[in-house]
Amino acid sequence: MEANSYQRQPNFLLIVVDDMGYSDCQPFGGEIKTPYMQQLADNGVCFRHFHTSALCAPTRAMLLSGCDNHDAGLGNMPTAHATNQYMQPGYEGYLNGDVLTLPEILKGAGYHTYMVGKWHLGEQEAWRPHARGFERTFSFLGGGVSHFYDQRALSAYEQPHTKYTENGKIVENLPEDFFTPRTTTRIR
Repeated sequence: MEANSYQRQPNFLLIVVDDMGYSDCQPFGGEIKTPYMQQLADNGVCFRHFHTSALCAPTRAMLLSGCDNHDAGLGNMPTAHATNQYMQPGYEGYLNGDVLTLPEILKGAGYHTYMVGKWHLGEQEAWRPHARGFERTFSFLGGGVSHFYDQRALSAYEQPHTKYTENGKIVENLPEDFFTPRTTTRIR
């Protein structure tokens, strides 16, 4: 390589889909047609040996940290902790400070880091996406929420966690035509 030339770092996109089996969608043999997902799979790299949890928050913790979910503080879903697990090491219920996150590492390598969608890795300000390496975000903090402007919780367990945040700040009111699949355009 010449001294004046440089190699561009590749851009990449990670997609996590909850409550869906590996082979439910088209790229992995499923009958659900997902042409955009198929196009991404055809032109990119797919994780084929990534280990997941049966639960969403522990899986996110593993994906973002590269560590076992217990090392990252999500040994179980926060609302499902047994009495003897609550706030014990490995069961803090948020992405703890014992692990670095992928966006924290990528920012150090000169990447811009963005996040849209479900976080479910901690509600307190120090545990939110912007505090864990994402420079621009639009996310809902809990595990289940209406995908419309009403921000209605999907269960009593989610009531305090249905908040949306944008770039680290709580979004008090969403526009009446709000629908989460359109949120990728909200990152400014």
